Amino acid sequence: MWRWCVFVVYISCGAAAPTTAAAAATADPSTPKESVKSKCDPYGQGGVPLSADVIRSKVLPTLQADAWTLSPDAKTLTRSFRFASVANAFRFVEQTGNISVNGGHNAYSIALTPRKAEVSVVLKTIPLAGLSWNDAYFAFQLDQVFALNERMEAAAQAKSAASGGQPIYRPSAPASTATAPPATGRS
Repeated sequence: MWRWCVFVVYISCGAAAPTTAAAAATADPSTPKESVKSKCDPYGQGGVPLSADVIRSKVLPTLQADAWTLSPDAKTLTRSFRFASVANAFRFVEQTGNISVNGGHNAYSIALTPRKAEVSVVLKTIPLAGLSWNDAYFAFQLDQVFALNERMEAAAQAKSAASGGQPIYRPSAPASTATAPPATGRS
């Protein structure tokens, strides 16, 4: 199990992995290899967070900039998303989780306030102690998902209004169970 973890470290840091399973199995864990000594930079930023100037000039223009708030120290991006119902807010949290899992990058904080049907998201990359390009992309994806949810909500409301305010989903009436009385032979 431990040797598998060493193999994964080689791959995740972009260094050359041992070419054979035997080479990985015989690797001495007490002596660091050259590839492990080199700095692992999974964010491609040289280990430093994005500067406030880069965030303001390149990141915020791609987002709904009026909705996202950059902290004074330029280490976090924050936004609150409001929904018409708590169910929609829960759906958005689920979609946020799917983006995290599929994208390999998590939000620093996600808070759901059911009373207000509001979801607050804080983005920050902990290893960099600030923002990365992954945070910018994550924010962009959240904006797109929120816009899609708003369009779907508006379409559902329009459909409800067109049907005279009746609920969109109407369960079908159960089939009639009444049958003709059995013939008794009496007239």
